[in-house]
Amino acid sequence: MTFGALRADRIRIAAILIVLVAGAGLRLWQYGANSSLWLDEAAVSRNIIERSASELLTPLNYGQVAPVGFLLVQHAVTRVSTSEYALRIFPLLSGLAAMLLFVAVARATLTGGSVPYAVLLFALGPPFIYFSSQAKQYAPDTAASMLAVWIVMRSTETSISRRGLLLLTAAGALIPWISTSAALVLTGAAIGAATLALARRDTTARRTIALPLVIWIASAFCAGLIATRTVSPETREFLDWFWRAGYIPLTPVAQVRWYWTTLNSVFGSFGAEAFRTNGGLGYPWPQLFTVATITGFLQLARTRPATALVLFGPVLVAVAASLAHLYPLSGRLLVFLLPVLLLATAAGAQAIWSWFGDRSRFAGLIAAAVFVVIPVYTAVEAHPPYSIQPLRPVLERLESLRQPGDIVYVDYAAAQAFLYYAARFDFETGDYVISRCSVADRRDYLRQVDRFRGHRRVWIVATHLSTVERLLTVGYLEEIGHRIESVFVAPVGAPLPFAAYARLYDLSDPRRLARSSAATYQFRDVSMTDDEKRWGCFGPALSGE
Repeated sequence: MTFGALRADRIRIAAILIVLVAGAGLRLWQYGANSSLWLDEAAVSRNIIERSASELLTPLNYGQVAPVGFLLVQHAVTRVSTSEYALRIFPLLSGLAAMLLFVAVARATLTGGSVPYAVLLFALGPPFIYFSSQAKQYAPDTAASMLAVWIVMRSTETSISRRGLLLLTAAGALIPWISTSAALVLTGAAIGAATLALARRDTTARRTIALPLVIWIASAFCAGLIATRTVSPETREFLDWFWRAGYIPLTPVAQVRWYWTTLNSVFGSFGAEAFRTNGGLGYPWPQLFTVATITGFLQLARTRPATALVLFGPVLVAVAASLAHLYPLSGRLLVFLLPVLLLATAAGAQAIWSWFGDRSRFAGLIAAAVFVVIPVYTAVEAHPPYSIQPLRPVLERLESLRQPGDIVYVDYAAAQAFLYYAARFDFETGDYVISRCSVADRRDYLRQVDRFRGHRRVWIVATHLSTVERLLTVGYLEEIGHRIESVFVAPVGAPLPFAAYARLYDLSDPRRLARSSAATYQFRDVSMTDDEKRWGCFGPALSGE
């Protein structure tokens, strides 16, 4: 190695270390902020807290699905503590481990400046930071996916010992039990490695990968069978409807449009303003990174076919699973595949800025700067802490304002988090009323409020309301009552409907009450499909009556 090459390598290592420290700091910052549990977090956590370990192997309540390994690890943690910090410690450790695993894979698959650049994309990516402090399986999914790729790559090395291969095979067999989505990555990467061995007619490589491949696929199959036991048929049907955008259409033209739109959403946003909380990286000009990703796969296929097969295999298996309606690829459910895509993005970005650099050094520097500045700018602009449905600070304020005899009316969408926090704020059964979800008959929301007519102090506690429901219920209360107090906490990194609030109304004024009733209040309803009527109140939403 020449002095120049050694110096360049040291600079790259230093850059990687700096980025890793920054990424770890951002993850710890988010974890330390201790944001409120949001709807799905509270729903899966209540399953874990309220059930025994064996009961977690049966269909979960509240429309929840999670890998068996994740549930059991979380269950073990909650035997010590059920605090938000405890519920999020496994995801945090997974998020930190994922960075180290990503570095190992990046160094094995990429060259030159694309290695620290790939690490930068991963370490500073808002979804990876956010999900590292969520009591859900997304951070463990990401870590397990990187571990799967690393295991496959190490297993195909010619220098590996028999003992080392057996250990890697055993470790790979555990992955499907920790992460359902990582099983797709493990299978795809192993098939890619096996395809290369077959194409090269390498007898030794075939023998090396054959046994691990069989064991990994068998483990994934068995884990998949067990996983189906934790999902009721009704929940599966609901999730198929809820995540329908993640299933790839069958017609060629629609497929091409879906691939392009989804990749742009990966680098942009899955939904307006929700990139930090739903899986998108939130970059300006996401199309630039989509082009870089496609370019990267093509570049790797030309220069490093072995790497391309191992990286593209998981993508193909995930696509096949989506086409077969076995796994939707959208939003936060796609996060497990992002690291693989980012490796291709880095390879493509290097190819692009090198192409410009071959023609003009200045143009090459500008191209490289654009690719670096955008993720850095996004990380700075979208820095932690992120929070959605911040109910806990609302309840903290409500605790100091609540008086004996107050009626606390909890909107059904806030019920999961409210019930998780109820004991902490001395709410006992009978101290509150949980509303009934009624998306198919929205006037029923008004009938539920009408039972409190004549009471002087009625609190409404809500979060995650749709615009229609928020304007309907709150609009009606403003019409028939007098607002005494209002507590509002905005979300960070999500649209305004993901705020949390509590409002205190006096509903005892006869003149105000005479203005309207549930039967006469005028509002503009919205048309709904049969599926929206069927599933609008299913899943994590709780109906009190």
